Amino acid sequence: MIKRELNKVLKAILPPILTDILRSLRKGKFYGLSGDFVSWAEAKEYVAREYGSGYAADNILEQVLAAIQEVRLGRAVFERDGCLFYEQEYNYPFLAALFYSLNDCLSTRGGHVDILDFGGSLGSTFFQNRKLLAPFSCRWHIVEQPHFVQTGRANVPEITFHESVEAYMENGESTDVLLLSGVLQYFDQPYTYLERMLSCGFKYILMDRTFFNDREPDKDRLTVQTVPPVIYSAAYPAWLLSGRRVGERIEQTGYEKVMQWESLDKMPVEEANGRRWTLPSLGILWKRKD
Repeated sequence: MIKRELNKVLKAILPPILTDILRSLRKGKFYGLSGDFVSWAEAKEYVAREYGSGYAADNILEQVLAAIQEVRLGRAVFERDGCLFYEQEYNYPFLAALFYSLNDCLSTRGGHVDILDFGGSLGSTFFQNRKLLAPFSCRWHIVEQPHFVQTGRANVPEITFHESVEAYMENGESTDVLLLSGVLQYFDQPYTYLERMLSCGFKYILMDRTFFNDREPDKDRLTVQTVPPVIYSAAYPAWLLSGRRVGERIEQTGYEKVMQWESLDKMPVEEANGRRWTLPSLGILWKRKD
């Protein structure tokens, strides 16, 4: 009786995707982060051997494009990772940080604000928040993989797509806000990419939905993330980065932390001994010192 009532409570309060993950865990399957690999190549080889697909799989792009078109046409409220949502769900700490940076940029410079959403898919964050962004004079840009850029340019006219941060800079856009939402952990060389972005001198760096290695704060741990089939069938390498190391590198470049919050995403993690735990994601806003 107690177990039955607990299941009812969990079903009522948890998102459908998370309840599906929990159901799979009870059946012995695991979806989340696992492993401790010595190199990106080793993690990729493991993925190819065990799953046969990675983040560049065509089924992901096709699913995301179909979901974005449903949102653009008003038949769904927003999408995340290719999954459609029909009731509005705002990430208020993230919006507080975004509005803080937008207001500051507009008050000091005027005109419009450019937001570079690095790894922003086909505009998930933009479309989820576009009604609230309407009063602001902002232009949304996305840096993505070439096949996402090509698809975005052909199908999502509300956003400008670029193949690299260097290509964005060559277009002469403003270095107002750099958005890194759930992306830094999926780079093969995250610190190299971070250095490239830091060299551009954005006024604000807004990081959200990022998982850090809070159990070993000085260690970068390389894992493999397996995605529940309810979202899409895929697996790919993913870092549990040292939050201390990331923060120090950003602040050494001339930034100061404005605010930090626990973000929406939570990720199951499995250890080598079979122990499993849940890791919350973080959001952080940094401002370049004048």
